[in-house]
Amino acid sequence: MHWRHWHDLPPPELPAFFANTLPAAIDNLRAHHEPLAAALRRLRSVVSSLGRLEPGALATLTDWLVEQPFETPNDRRRLLAEFDTFLDHASSRQTGPFRTPACIDELLVALAAPAPGERLYDPCFGFAGILTAACQRVQQADRKGFARQAAPALEIAGVEIHPEAFAVGLARLVLAGVTRPQLELGNSLERESAANPQKEGFDVVACNPPWGARLEPRGLDHFPVRTTDSSALFVQHALAQLRPDGRAVIVVPQGLLFQSGRMAALRKWLLEHHRVDAVISVPEGAFLPVTGIRAALLVLRRNGGLTRRIRMVDGAAWFEPRKGREPARIQPEQIEALAAAVREARPSEAAWDVNAESLADFDHDLTPVRRDRTALQEILASLERELPVAPLKDVCRIMAGVQVKADLLVDRPVGDEPVAYVRIGDIQHGEASKATSWLTPEAASELGPRHRLRTGQVLVCRSGTIGKAGVVRNGAVGGVAANGLFVLEPDVSRLDPHFLAAYINSRECRAWLEAKAGGAVIKSLKKQFVEALPAPLPPLLVQHRVAADVREHGVDALTQLLLLLTRDEDDPLAQWMDRGQLLLEEAGGGKDVDASQVVRLRVFGAAFDPVRAWVSPENEDRPLLPWARRLIGVADLFRGSEEVPRGPALLSLLQQGLRELSAAAAAIAGHTPMEARAREFTGECAARLEQATRSLLEDVRVVVQPRTESLPAGERTTVAFRVHNEGPLPLRNFHFNSQEGFFPARPVFLPERSQQTLTAEVQAPPRTGRHSLVIEWTAMSLDGTTHAGQQEVAFAVQTAAAAEPEVELGLSPYFVSQPVGPERSDVFFGREKVLEQIKRQIQSGNTVLLEGNRRAGKSSILRHLEGPDPIPGWLAVYSSFQGATGDNRTAGMPTETVWRLLAQ
Repeated sequence: MHWRHWHDLPPPELPAFFANTLPAAIDNLRAHHEPLAAALRRLRSVVSSLGRLEPGALATLTDWLVEQPFETPNDRRRLLAEFDTFLDHASSRQTGPFRTPACIDELLVALAAPAPGERLYDPCFGFAGILTAACQRVQQADRKGFARQAAPALEIAGVEIHPEAFAVGLARLVLAGVTRPQLELGNSLERESAANPQKEGFDVVACNPPWGARLEPRGLDHFPVRTTDSSALFVQHALAQLRPDGRAVIVVPQGLLFQSGRMAALRKWLLEHHRVDAVISVPEGAFLPVTGIRAALLVLRRNGGLTRRIRMVDGAAWFEPRKGREPARIQPEQIEALAAAVREARPSEAAWDVNAESLADFDHDLTPVRRDRTALQEILASLERELPVAPLKDVCRIMAGVQVKADLLVDRPVGDEPVAYVRIGDIQHGEASKATSWLTPEAASELGPRHRLRTGQVLVCRSGTIGKAGVVRNGAVGGVAANGLFVLEPDVSRLDPHFLAAYINSRECRAWLEAKAGGAVIKSLKKQFVEALPAPLPPLLVQHRVAADVREHGVDALTQLLLLLTRDEDDPLAQWMDRGQLLLEEAGGGKDVDASQVVRLRVFGAAFDPVRAWVSPENEDRPLLPWARRLIGVADLFRGSEEVPRGPALLSLLQQGLRELSAAAAAIAGHTPMEARAREFTGECAARLEQATRSLLEDVRVVVQPRTESLPAGERTTVAFRVHNEGPLPLRNFHFNSQEGFFPARPVFLPERSQQTLTAEVQAPPRTGRHSLVIEWTAMSLDGTTHAGQQEVAFAVQTAAAAEPEVELGLSPYFVSQPVGPERSDVFFGREKVLEQIKRQIQSGNTVLLEGNRRAGKSSILRHLEGPDPIPGWLAVYSSFQGATGDNRTAGMPTETVWRLLAQ
């Protein structure tokens, strides 16, 4: 049945045609030797479902298709671009599970590098993003491309389980020029490996399989590593479908790289039976708006033999920095650069090699983090001439905490000898001196003396806040450590407990432990790495001095040890950085109103004065003098900035501060521990300013309200809209529109916290009643980021006569005056009974609603109830909601508005 025979059917006949006639014609296609016809036959259910659409919608769709040119490859590519634009604007909830961001598709293809004549397979092709990107890449390299009647330069194959996604993917491939796609509708995981991989296998498998799904184990016996996790199964399936030495590029959730159990068994199997060429971390937000889960890319080869070397890649080095809530993106030239870094023989800072054999100590953890070098090892190496350094296991007994079920814990001491259960949160300021949970007597009786905590032991967090340490004291003595903790019992003749806790809490030591921890969301630390932690062993007197300085002044233990050993403990730069670090940590890293305040007002406030005094000719030979001079400019810039309001002036101040801090960091030339510390601390201050800058730029709030409530039915009317920019910064290129209106095309500038009135022509429907209009707006913030939003507004559609302009009736007949208060009781009488009734109801805890005509005295009654005396035991406050703004999205007043008015 040809298109020309049915495209002009009358609209009433189209639903039956799509529901019955066209599916029957599809069933009759001769699909035995024609892959495209076979793929079309699998669309029967999708086509028949179109019969449920309204005749008008089907007619509009077919009329639009009639007008589109399909004759040339360029015509089809143009339609593919329009189709993709439509999908971009569709709901991410509907399309997200079947789409990968286009830049990720292109990155996968660049890593897979399909060549003309090869066979490429996607076992869950969805909307065929990867397959289409592969076709387009090979088209550019092969002049024959995919023109009709030409031999295909790349054989395309795929499986998809969802019929609707199958239809979209097939359409995109056809528009891309693929005429013989080998596509199947079904579950690819039920497809077993080819009997003859050399002949039937694929050269390349590239896919982004569904994450986090748990499948029924029935029918999965053919997988080498038994699991029900969908990602792990697709990794095995991809390798099974390859030819020997075929390559696969697969998107996996980061948990697959480090989780224990079956995931660890899968990683071991990959390393021992295949070849893991590369693991590439993808920055957070790369898969937005569908998911914010962090992911990685695996580059594998089938039967490549025992994996010996793995190229680990930090993909964030090639991605653009995220702007607000937008997804992380990578540009085409950076895609090629990243792919080249994977294949390049020489490693680089962001693409390094790991000996696969060394990963056995980490449970074959494939997370791309550097474990080969840390600042701690470099610092301790420089100290070995001054003092001995030993692994912690040589000077400590290390034990794990105890797992106790929640029903065996209580929130208060029980019995004559209560046993505390010390958790991670009970470690504060380098001490574990109290608990918030206790064991029941039954649970305490089951734990012997060897589990009880003793004075001088040190607790170290093994999960969550890795490396947080505290000395057991007071209320924690005799308690039991939770399973999230390690218990360290140092040899006190060589290692002071307070020094040990302070050392483990030092920045570089925590960073060392963090690098050894596994996990993406909640990291955990294995005992073997705590045992291997290198510990400096200065004389006990020096250890006591360092511990006291940490306790009294909040300095960093390792930095203080370095200063003591170099007889430079009074260096004001080190003291200022330690004090500043403490201020930053106390302020926390949450989304405060202004994350920069601690930097502007405290770090560079009075605390900076010793640094200012240190900058003098007598320190001319000190390597950090240029850095300190630059910081004086930063301190001068921020002086008095507490008076700068949240708005453009603050944004300018923050941006200038970032430039000054960048210049200060660039003035640090060396790599000594102090210089490295200065560089790191400067970066931490800059990060706070950057966070505050982003908070300002992302605070975009626009409210659009019509200034009229009614429209004449069936007519086009000019309507005034009040546009309120409630945000702290101006917006440029503001434009608002609606599918039902004729809105101004010229974008406007919206100053911060201001209102403008803009007009637009609105076409009212012919029927009277309530009519809602969805207003869509776009605007650009000062950093060039485009923001968008929508808002529903409602009108009462009335007959033309009812909607005529209001007639001016002159002055109000009501006499307006202030309410009569208690001070004018001479003119306020006759309300005593009402007042007594109200007082009784209020004292009983009831709510009272006063109803009455205008000027009936309701406000005066309320005024007579004000204060602490009229109603015994109550403080009555008068608050008027006159002039309050209602909610923009629904009827009523927002709760926060009510409380704000009450506070006034």
